[in-house]
Amino acid sequence: MNTVSIAKTHRSLEMIPIAYTHRCPRTRYLGKSMRIFGIILIGAGILAVAISSVQWTKHEKMLDLGPIEAVKETKESLPISPIIGVVAVVGGSALVIASALRKPA
Repeated sequence: MNTVSIAKTHRSLEMIPIAYTHRCPRTRYLGKSMRIFGIILIGAGILAVAISSVQWTKHEKMLDLGPIEAVKETKESLPISPIIGVVAVVGGSALVIASALRKPA
């Protein structure tokens, strides 16, 4: 097998086979993490399309005089655009397909 000299200063890196110089040892986990992140994006995108807004109630204490208490309740909402959900589903699908098309390490 042919070898290539990478660094003359460090003996363990001095001669590395050419076959191993083009691939990082952690790339085999990239396909799995891409697939998992894609599935999470698809789920979040479907949820964003199904739910148009997130609503909650905020309680504020206005007056507190012993046993007498006045509380102001306000309903707030955060609208979620369906476009964001569609983009998340498309992006997640692309990640799942790309992880399936990757060559195994």
